[in-house]
Amino acid sequence: MGGALVNRMVWVGLMGIIIVMGQQFFDKLARMGGTLTVITDGQPLDTVKLRWEGPIQPPMKERIYEEWQKWRGEKRKIILSLNSNGGLVSYGGKVITLLRKIRKSNKLVTDVGYGDKCLSMCVPIYLQGETRMASRRSVWMFHEVRAREAVSDKVVSSDRDDIERWTQQIIDRYFIPAKLDKGWLRDMEIRIKSGDYWTSGAKLTREKSGIIHRVY
Repeated sequence: MGGALVNRMVWVGLMGIIIVMGQQFFDKLARMGGTLTVITDGQPLDTVKLRWEGPIQPPMKERIYEEWQKWRGEKRKIILSLNSNGGLVSYGGKVITLLRKIRKSNKLVTDVGYGDKCLSMCVPIYLQGETRMASRRSVWMFHEVRAREAVSDKVVSSDRDDIERWTQQIIDRYFIPAKLDKGWLRDMEIRIKSGDYWTSGAKLTREKSGIIHRVY
């Protein structure tokens, strides 16, 4: 009897450990996938703020879509606040398709706040805002498309022609329609051939890039 009780206690203890470890594992996955926070407090009555923190990958599109379904009928202004190191081009394209749908029923504002980052594929997503706001102390990075980020996330190798073709596709699809300054865009294309181009919200504004409409 004593042995059976001990075995049962050990089993219960093991199950508890497994449950805790499993929860930690899924919490870690959620953090890796990014989080969407809905902010209505402190906002005007006609505005809802969605803050995305994390990579441009699932569940970004799915979470934005869920929240949009709650607010689309009210014609609210939607502010999409971004803090992201970038992610997959293919998935980012899906997010952009959704944002373009949102613009048809709601006013879409994009924002990168104080100390927040908008790197790589985050930038084309930011460019979908009808009004684009950013802090002077926001951090930005532009670069050529890398093989692992390209149109298919299964791409693992590439040559120079592939990289230039993928990069031009991104510029044609997302940068040119955003009506950026043509001179700045040409300079940016030259800069990224030498590597990652890091800058700030203040510098983008001083250069009159057209990336940011309103700086604060």
